[in-house]
Amino acid sequence: MLLFLTIVPWFIWWKVVDRKRMDQILLFGLAVSIFTIILDDIGTGLLWWGYPVKLQPLYLILAPADITLVPIYLMIIYQFFNDSSQRFVTAIVVGGALAAFIFEYFFIWLDYYHRYTWKALYSWGFYILASLLGRFIVTIVRKRSQEV
Repeated sequence: MLLFLTIVPWFIWWKVVDRKRMDQILLFGLAVSIFTIILDDIGTGLLWWGYPVKLQPLYLILAPADITLVPIYLMIIYQFFNDSSQRFVTAIVVGGALAAFIFEYFFIWLDYYHRYTWKALYSWGFYILASLLGRFIVTIVRKRSQEV
């Protein structure tokens, strides 16, 4: 199941991605993925949460979530709602709530994810912050590349 969740979403993303903006969408996804991996490493190391089942047993992080599910989910939101700051923030607030309060509970139900001291509210804040920082990075890179 975890291997499926690592590979199949990329095929779905490939079908829906706006190829004209793929570079900025991928940059956004890369930034989100980096933030997710860092937080996941810190959170598992501090025992805020844990993963009873992992694709790679040697890693603390849950790679399918960090490099596939979270970035692709947020890249899709970025692609469809990035035309204005207000629409993007609204979409990320709603999308982050869905991820934190519904999707994460699905992984808890599957016994792939255990929360120890971490709360869904913290995850919601992370999705919002990671998305805003990712969008900020894309904006800076695009401005700098246009100056050259």
